[in-house]
Amino acid sequence: TTTTLSTTPPTHSIHARNMHLIHYTLQPSNQFFHTLPGHFTNKYGPRNAASSSPRSQFITASHNELVLWSINGRGEKVCEVRQGVYGIVRSVAVFMGPPGGNNLDYIALGTDSGRLMILQLSESNPSHQTAQPSFQIIRAETFGKAGARRIVPGQYMAVDPLGRALMVAAIEKQRFIYEMNREGGNNASLTLSSPLSAHSDKTITFDIAPVDTIEENPVFAALEVEYSEVDQSTDHSQPPYEITEKMLVFYELDQGSHAVAKRERKSVDPTSNRIIPVAGGSKGPGGVLICSQNLLTYRNLGDVNEVQVPIPRRQDMPYARGLIITAFTTQYESEHPFILMQSECGDLYYVQVEKGSKKNAPVTISIRYFDTVPRGASIAILKKLGMLFVATEFG
Repeated sequence: TTTTLSTTPPTHSIHARNMHLIHYTLQPSNQFFHTLPGHFTNKYGPRNAASSSPRSQFITASHNELVLWSINGRGEKVCEVRQGVYGIVRSVAVFMGPPGGNNLDYIALGTDSGRLMILQLSESNPSHQTAQPSFQIIRAETFGKAGARRIVPGQYMAVDPLGRALMVAAIEKQRFIYEMNREGGNNASLTLSSPLSAHSDKTITFDIAPVDTIEENPVFAALEVEYSEVDQSTDHSQPPYEITEKMLVFYELDQGSHAVAKRERKSVDPTSNRIIPVAGGSKGPGGVLICSQNLLTYRNLGDVNEVQVPIPRRQDMPYARGLIITAFTTQYESEHPFILMQSECGDLYYVQVEKGSKKNAPVTISIRYFDTVPRGASIAILKKLGMLFVATEFG
C-alpha cells in the first residue's frame, strides 16, 4: 500500500490565525476559591419573604466555573446551576444594585479576559431555547489585555454597600471605579458609567474593600506600598521593606463631579494583609479593620483614634511565629452585627465592633475564639438556616 503525502493544505483547512483553543476540563473542580451568599433566584420565593421551607442560596467559583447552590431546611445541598466561565476567575463580588428591577443580586466577575463582567441569573436561556436557568451577561466592560497580568485590573474587586459604585484593581498601578445606576425607570437594567481611573504609578496593591459611608459619597480603602524609593535607592544593604511604608489609602468617588480623588493616606503595620469593612450608620461606627500579624487595627476617615486588639493564640503556638487572618465573612443584617474570621490555623474568631459610649469616644472591639474548622480559601454564613459554609483548601 502506498500513501501519498501532499504538502498543499486542503481547501477546508483552518488557518492558524483564525484558530482559538480553549482549555476546559471534563471533570469539574471541587476546589472553590470564592464563596458568596446572596439572593439569585425567586424560585423559592422573593427576597426576605417568610417561608415554611426556607432555602439559603450561595455561589462558589473555582478557577473556571461558577456554581449556584441552595440548601433546604433538611441541610441538603442542591446544585441549581453549574456554568463554565471559559477563563480563569480572579475575583468575584455580589451586590444588590440600585433600587428597582427584579431584586435579584448581581455577580461581578473579574477574569483573565481583561473585562469586567456583570452577571445575573436568568430562569430561561433564549439563545439556546431551553428552560434551564443560566447566568446571563448584563454588562461587559473591557479595560485591558487578556491574561492574568499584574497591571491589568481584575485581581481585586469591591462594591459599595448600597450598590452605587464598584472598584476593580490590579496588583500593580491600575484601578478603575465604575458608577452604577438604572436609567429609564425602576424596571430598566443596570448601567455602568465610563471607567474612572484611580491609578498610582509604582504602587503595589495588597487588598481593597468598600467603606460604609451611608448616604455620603462612595469610598474605597486600599492597602498599598509605593516602591519608587526602592528603585532610586543605591544602598542595597538595607532590606526593601525597611525603605518602603505600607499605607491605607481612601479613594472617594464624587458623584456630583464624577471624579475620583485620594481622600486620606494613613500608615499601617508592614505585615498588614487584609481589609475588612465595618458596618456604619445605626449598626456600627463604619470604617475598616486592618488584619496584620497578631493584630487587628481599626481605622476610619477623619481624626479617629486608632484601636488595636491582639488575635487570640493557641497556648502551644510559639510566640515568634506570627498569626494572620486568611478568610472572613460578615453578618451585618442581624440585630447584633458581627464578623467571623478564620486564621491560618483554622481557628474561627467572633468579632464585634461597636461605637463608643460617648461622642468622639474610641470604638470597642471584642474578639473571642469561636471554633476550629479546616482551613478555607473562603467562608460564608448562610443566614436563613444559620449555617457556615467553608470552602476548604483541599476540596
